[in-house]
Amino acid sequence: MESWEKCKKKHCSYFWEKYGVFSNAYTEDTYLHFWKQGLATNSDNILDYIISIIVNPQITSKLINKEAQAVRNEINMYLNKPSWKLTSEIYKQFYNIEGIQYSTDYSQQLKNLNSFNKKNIEQFFKKHFNQRKILFVITGQFHKNSLINTLKQKLTPYASSKPISLQPCFSNKKKVIYIQNKKAKNTKIKMYFPINIHRGDKDYPYLSMLAGIIGGDFNSLLMSQLRVKHELVYGAKCSFWTDFCGSGCVISISTLDKNVMKVLNIVFKILNTYKRKNVPLNKIKSVREKHLINFYESSFNNTDKISSFFKFQFLFQLHKKHKKIYSYNEYTKIIKSFSQKKFKELFRRIFNTNHCIIGYIGKKKLNFSEKDY
Repeated sequence: MESWEKCKKKHCSYFWEKYGVFSNAYTEDTYLHFWKQGLATNSDNILDYIISIIVNPQITSKLINKEAQAVRNEINMYLNKPSWKLTSEIYKQFYNIEGIQYSTDYSQQLKNLNSFNKKNIEQFFKKHFNQRKILFVITGQFHKNSLINTLKQKLTPYASSKPISLQPCFSNKKKVIYIQNKKAKNTKIKMYFPINIHRGDKDYPYLSMLAGIIGGDFNSLLMSQLRVKHELVYGAKCSFWTDFCGSGCVISISTLDKNVMKVLNIVFKILNTYKRKNVPLNKIKSVREKHLINFYESSFNNTDKISSFFKFQFLFQLHKKHKKIYSYNEYTKIIKSFSQKKFKELFRRIFNTNHCIIGYIGKKKLNFSEKDY
């Protein structure tokens, strides 16, 4: 985020220190995200900066070497945590696209740092930073026509347009992965499930509600059994994510080595049970109301909240000619419509154990294989 001509070969923090702005950038498995936030009085500079560093960055060897040092420190920070090896091996089995398979292989990424130079980074930029693959999200106080004219001037295509082309990301394998950590105090377990649900699909908004019922507070299915009843864990979490690949679910649990098989047996018993029977109605009602509370408390006069609500709806449908963008009212109706029937339907669809990858890291390898679930 330092490749702007107005920075005059200095770190851009020197330019922005006289303005009250916030900014950051981060990478995910299938996209990059750059953002800057400030008062409306600084909008011209903010807009010029964001467009310039994304569309026409000033890349120099000095800047590459400088950023490489920061990235090297970041990667070494991840390498200090033994659990990175588990995630890395799971990704190599869970995905079938090489770039994503190695996205958490920090040892490999550290080696790759030494190969970056001005030439290959500029080649990568020209190949992947195509303007038909970039979404600009602007929220706040501005003059619409003036803003559109500015964007038209600055966003002159520099290369032939290539639209986003999607390919299947998930391997759909069934696999058990073990990583040894002789110094571990507990065994950490992760269970991954691929899901063919994308942004814009009618079932996407329900995923966060499923997460709350399956692995959230003490009343969730996992916690009520694993902690409250059997006292085997401190926490049990169920998380969903969605990107260009579709969606995925990961169940994360940590337990004493002697209790690993008990925990796995209980988890699979829960998964099998609620494929057949309805989840209690009080759990449906509870998660509906919690989601409505969170939704109503979001101040949509706040530019950050507005951006967060809409940006990913648009981003993950950039390749679609006809996009399904939910409004606030539509989203509220979806939350209110969540039912036992919908829960069971999605539960059966998501927790297909033939496409489940289980990884665990700890001192002992279990007598447990793909045949056991």
